[in-house]
Amino acid sequence: MNAGRATSEAEIMRYLKERGFPVAAPFAAVIEKVFVLRRFYLITVFEEDAVGLLEYLQTCKKREKMRAIVRLAELLWGLQQAGVYHRDLHLRNVLVTREKPPHPPRF
Repeated sequence: MNAGRATSEAEIMRYLKERGFPVAAPFAAVIEKVFVLRRFYLITVFEEDAVGLLEYLQTCKKREKMRAIVRLAELLWGLQQAGVYHRDLHLRNVLVTREKPPHPPRF
């Protein structure tokens, strides 16, 4: 990740958070220097009891899976409607918190 991408992702996350999307809050950006190369990492605030979407889907019941998939589809539609393209959005970095029913999982 380069500096521009780290900054862009933090700005996207802030924009989405301000509009009520359930996103992790950006905390800091870290620069790692390796010889002449630099790597940038975006660090987010820790989400209590959060697990990755794939892990969640492997461990929950069918009804919970369907709710999670529907909720993800709603959020992806909302991203599209907001004009947001997140080039690093994939199943491994979608987090789910286990909430008590009837509230759907939060991504």
